[in-house]
Amino acid sequence: MRNNYAFQFTLTLCFLLVVTGLKAQLILLPHPHGSDNTSSKLPNQRLQETQQESLFPFWDDFTATERFPDTTKWQNSQNVYINGGIGVNAPSFQVASLDGADSNGRPYNAQGSNAIATDRLQSQPINISAFTAADQLMLSFFWQMGGLGNSPDQGDRISVELLNVDETWDEVWVQEFDPDIPLDQFFQEMISIVNPIYFHENFQFAFQVYTNPAGAYDNWNIDYVYLNKDRTDNDNFYFDRTIASQPTTLFGDFHAVPINQFQADPGRFLSQSSLQLNNLDTDLQPVEYAVML
Repeated sequence: MRNNYAFQFTLTLCFLLVVTGLKAQLILLPHPHGSDNTSSKLPNQRLQETQQESLFPFWDDFTATERFPDTTKWQNSQNVYINGGIGVNAPSFQVASLDGADSNGRPYNAQGSNAIATDRLQSQPINISAFTAADQLMLSFFWQMGGLGNSPDQGDRISVELLNVDETWDEVWVQEFDPDIPLDQFFQEMISIVNPIYFHENFQFAFQVYTNPAGAYDNWNIDYVYLNKDRTDNDNFYFDRTIASQPTTLFGDFHAVPINQFQADPGRFLSQSSLQLNNLDTDLQPVEYAVML
């Protein structure tokens, strides 16, 4: 269990605007991870095979979509909530939050209290039939118990399951509720895939939580899911610099200001804008950024 961000810092942006009717807005854009949609014109079978092959290596930091998981990477996972507000000190801005409520916020069982299987984050099929244990496939991810959501209780847990060649799900990792685990930290896990029963065309992995089904209780957060070959236990740093928070507003306590009031007294409204960046590598890395005005 590791918590290993190499560096974390805040970038502060200062703006000097010459006010001549100028409008400004700081925009946070998702990284274009997804594949294009032109392949949707292929026949269904060929499309499925193409998608399965294109998903390896698999990576998702949950910045490409809002509210729901990216359906090109995840299936039957609409009850999982993609958001930028529940994770604390996450590796990247948005996280996948799993609890006891469905996609509409309704409980799985309003009368329930004991932990049962509720939210599930399940990957699309991935073709890894060409690999063997010698290729050193490894699945890694960051997890957090609670965050800004409701804290899990005794009996709650999160697990990772792998789909074997017989189409049976095997539980290969589990984290039980532990009162000593801080609710404001993410921890990284590394799972080696070496058993031949997993090297098939329709391999899948899934995160399953067991929570109180009576509502949005017992929250678990997942971030930065990565599956690739040629990995070892020491391959837990990444050549990546991530945005980990929304930029603060340019206008202090306001999100928008009428242009005539702004032009009359710009100094009253303008302030510094800052956002948190994480360097997930062990070495110092340059950070490139752009501001759209």
